[in-house]
Formats: sequence, structure tokens, C-alpha cells
Amino acid sequence: MNRKIGIDALTRELCVFALPMLLGTILQSCYNMADMAVVGSFIGREALAAVSNTSMICFISNSICIGFTSAGNVLVARYRGAKDSSAQRNTIRTLFALSSVGGVLLTAINYLLYVPVLRLMNTPQEAMPYAMEYMGVICAGSLFVFGYNAVCSVMRGLGDSRRPLYFVAVTAAVNIALDYVLVVFFGWGVRGAAIATVLAQAASCLAALWTFHRQGRKNRGFVFHFDRHSLDIDRNLYRELLRIGLPTAFRSAALNMSYLVVTSLFNGYGTAAAAAAGIGLKVNTFVAMPSWALGQAVSIMAGHSMGANDPARAAKAARKGMMVSLLLNGVLLMTIQLFIRPFLGIFTTDAEVIRLGALYLRICCSVNFIPYVVMNLLDNFATGVGAPFVAMFNTLLHSVVIRLGLSLLLTVWLPYGFIGLCIAESVSPVIPCIAGVVFFLKGRWRERRMPETSAQ
Repeated sequence: MNRKIGIDALTRELCVFALPMLLGTILQSCYNMADMAVVGSFIGREALAAVSNTSMICFISNSICIGFTSAGNVLVARYRGAKDSSAQRNTIRTLFALSSVGGVLLTAINYLLYVPVLRLMNTPQEAMPYAMEYMGVICAGSLFVFGYNAVCSVMRGLGDSRRPLYFVAVTAAVNIALDYVLVVFFGWGVRGAAIATVLAQAASCLAALWTFHRQGRKNRGFVFHFDRHSLDIDRNLYRELLRIGLPTAFRSAALNMSYLVVTSLFNGYGTAAAAAAGIGLKVNTFVAMPSWALGQAVSIMAGHSMGANDPARAAKAARKGMMVSLLLNGVLLMTIQLFIRPFLGIFTTDAEVIRLGALYLRICCSVNFIPYVVMNLLDNFATGVGAPFVAMFNTLLHSVVIRLGLSLLLTVWLPYGFIGLCIAESVSPVIPCIAGVVFFLKGRWRERRMPETSAQ
């Protein structure tokens, strides 16, 4: 008997929804890496180490924006599942109001803290002037990053993951082109690379806002459009957005803060080690992208399923997402391991940086991705079903307790140096992976209910 072999409808839906997010993340990473590639090739090792260090601060800032606004896609997806367009509209309004305030606050905080943070990171002395010049410009983009992520979060919650990809594609092209124009032709150095990035962020934010506004004006059945009530706040949804958004933002910040501290430890082993770790982290980040995209898709699909009172579908989405992510990550890992030096050669021709970067990737981009993928998918699942504190505490266990604890143990108290830092990063997801599986299998998340909105 002949049987057709194929993927089931839920897996197909999950993959179709996650694919634009994966492509968008890759494009976003490409234009972020463009700064490093152009600076490393046309300015030198010191500038490359500077951008590597500042990229950690930028990543923390951006992760706070993404983490907080992700509460919007969870709630919008839940109310979409419940077919409650009024609650969707109020969620969007409240998210935009909170994001406007958050963008202003984050810009001020970035300008106040980037100099002391660079010093706390033990940024190499010869790289410090470049790092300060770069951050003096890049902080101006915080408001644009907040605005862009708020709009894209809502679009994904409404089931549209394609338009955010279009915004990122245009932005990536603009950023990469401006990198070459401002750094290579105009000779503006790292300041030029930072200006290129901020202009790209502004373009993505304005494009997202304009598209959202036009969609609302053209389609009267659309749940939202900009008007005089666009920034009205629903008190109950305000609390729920904070309940989900703040732990998720804190989770993202803690994760990347741990990388920042580890980066400062890598800096203690010299400029070559600092540059190698920065490049290695970028490559490692690329490998993790399928897991991140599928994690977001699982979070949104879980929220939608819980809104429709279908926890079984939420659980199935988590299992399917995990299987697809493990498959994709396995292929990427083998590719990276086979072509480590060519990948590193994209960023630098410095032999010592390439040697240390290869060592980093041999240890940190290997079988450790199996527990990492499971941990990441289940943390996103927990956020989607309304348990953000579970995901937050699991991330703290992973990034602060285990990774930082082991890093200090293997470098300060035991003489393992650069290799010790790599080992600590490699083994840190194991215990949080087990904790995530326990949360998922116990099933108490099935009993969670949606919040009520304020009286209309």
C-alpha cells in the first residue's frame, strides 16, 4: 500500500509562520555584522575589538525592546484566538503607549551608562576611543528600535510574519550600503558605521509605522488604525503587558548581561582574544537563529491556542517546534564545524584571532546546542502560555548562576583561562533544559486564564 509521507498541518503552519522571522533575524544579523566586517577589514583589530564590545551593549538594549514588546504578540495572539477584536485593539493601543515611554527612557539610560559599562567590561585601552565614538552615535537609535519592535510584535500576534521581513530586508540593504559609503569612501571610521546603523533603524521604524497606518485606513475591518485614541491605556491590559513584558525584558537583559560579563573576562586575555570571542559569538548567534524564530512562533501559537481554549494544540506546537529546530540546528552545526576558518575569514585576516575564534567555536558551537534548543523553545512556550516568570527564572539559572558561576570558577579560582570560559558557556544550558522539560510535562500551565479588559 502506497502512503504519502509529509509533514502534518500544524508543523507546516509553524514552519511557514517561523520562516519569515528566521529570514528577518538572519538579515538583521547580517546588517549588524556588516559594521564588524567593514570596520575589521578597513580600520583594524582595535576598531574590530571596539565594535565587538559595543555590540554586547547594543544587543542588551535591543533585547530589552524585543523582550518587552513581545508581550504584545502574546496578548494579541490570545485575543485573536478568542476572537475578541476589542481586546486586541486595546492591547495594541496600550502597547504603543508603553513603548513610547520605554523608548525615551531607554535612550536616556543608554547615554548615561555606556561609558561606565565599557570600562567595567575591561574594554582594551587601545580600543576604548573607537568604542566610545561608536556608542556616542548608536544610542540615538533606541527609540526607533522600540517603535519598530512594537509594530512588528503586533503584526506577528495578528498572524502576519511576512511584513516585518520586508522591513528588515530594506533596512539591511540600506545599512550595508551606508557602511561602505560612510566608512570606506567618506572615511568616517567607526562613527560612520554607527550612523549607518541608526539611519537603518530609523528607516525600519518609519516603514513599519506607515505600513500599519495604511493597513488600518484601507481595511475598516482591521482591528487598529492610528487616531486620537491610539495611545489610550487600558488599565487591566497595562498590568498584563507589564506582567509579561517586564520579566521577558529582564530575562533578555540578564541573558545578554551575562554575555557582557563573560566578554569582559575574555577581554582580560588581550585584544586578539576579545576580537575572537566577539566574532565567535556572532557565528554562534547565527546558528541559534532557527531556534529563536521557532521559539517566537511557538510562543505566538501557544498564546493563540490558549486564547481558543485549546491547550493540547499549544503542547503539540511546542513539540513540533522542538523537532524542527533540532533538525535545522544540526545541519547548521555540521556546516559551521566543517568551514570554521572560512567563516572567521569573513571578519578578519589576523592569524591569532582566527586561531582563537576556531577554538571558541569548536567548544561553544557543538553538541551543547541540543539542550540549548530545548531550553529556548520551552522558555518561549512558557511565555506564550502566560508563565513569563518561569522563563525568567530559567534564564537566570542558565545565564547568571551556571554560566557566570562556572566562568569565574574556571578562570579566577582554576587556571583554565580562555578555554575555561568556552567550557562554561558550552555546558550552561543543560540544567535549565531539564527544568524546562519538567515545567512542560507537569502541565499546570494548562489551567491559566486570560485577563479581563477594562470597561469600554
